[in-house]
Amino acid sequence: MVLTGDLIGAAEAERIGLLDWLVPQGQLDEKVRGVVATVLKGGQTAPAFSKKLVTRAFDFEFNDSLSLCLEFQRSH
Repeated sequence: MVLTGDLIGAAEAERIGLLDWLVPQGQLDEKVRGVVATVLKGGQTAPAFSKKLVTRAFDFEFNDSLSLCLEFQRSH
């Protein structure tokens, strides 16, 4: 898609993992509230590490990123 510019529909985007959720029209606010409530129930450590790993993924080779991920897992 990046190279060809091919367009796909929302259902296909969800099927291949480009979307986490496909929400019917009029239900977006309800879905957002549900996702936010779920995120807020969890701890702070995993989301913080996830953000760091995603941000740093662009700065490292795969093996270095994997090592960093494993290091974060071992430390907590």
